[in-house]
Amino acid sequence: MRTRDQPTLDKCDVVVDVGGRYEPGQHRYDHHQREFGASMTELSSKTKLSSAGLIYRHFGLDIIKRIVGTTNQEALDALFRKIYKSFLEEIDGNDNGVEIFQAGTRNYEVNTSLPARVQELNPPWNADKSDSSINACFARALEVVGSEFATKVRLFADSWWPARAVVAAALKSAASVHGSRQVLILDRYVPYDSHLYEIEDEMVSGGDQACEGAAKFVL
Repeated sequence: MRTRDQPTLDKCDVVVDVGGRYEPGQHRYDHHQREFGASMTELSSKTKLSSAGLIYRHFGLDIIKRIVGTTNQEALDALFRKIYKSFLEEIDGNDNGVEIFQAGTRNYEVNTSLPARVQELNPPWNADKSDSSINACFARALEVVGSEFATKVRLFADSWWPARAVVAAALKSAASVHGSRQVLILDRYVPYDSHLYEIEDEMVSGGDQACEGAAKFVL
């Protein structure tokens, strides 16, 4: 149900985006409290969480697992990070008024983002604003957002994650291409950028200091 009536909320098993409480143990997930300032620090994010981010923080891994049907924990953890940074964090920032940049001027309007498209599903100012009309719009928004989220998860699981092995192989064989390790050869195109930096960091953590920042050309 959609309500702000507190006695009604008190009877609910789960309350999201209303109620003025963030108490996951009681399944209360609101972010409108004056003192609320939580962010996804476990992913090194400083963006204040919205209710979407709160739900993702506590249930994201289970949702991803259900969508893609994998039990590979390394893949699940990587997908959890990627989906937050590439999908959810934008929604958190938009909902909390956090600008993409801190200085400079905006060169053009952005009206095609997911939050913008959801906003356009609301009834116009001069249309029917009854509860039934607004709830029907909300149901359509659920379909749009849910479908786009699931599509993103499947895309990252089916395309982005398998690319990691290709990039890792190229990094590990770079010395055989050229002693400087500046040239990486991929046997096919894959989305390599984010994987490249993450795998470099992992190799440095494993003791291979020379690989840090070595790659300069990707063929």
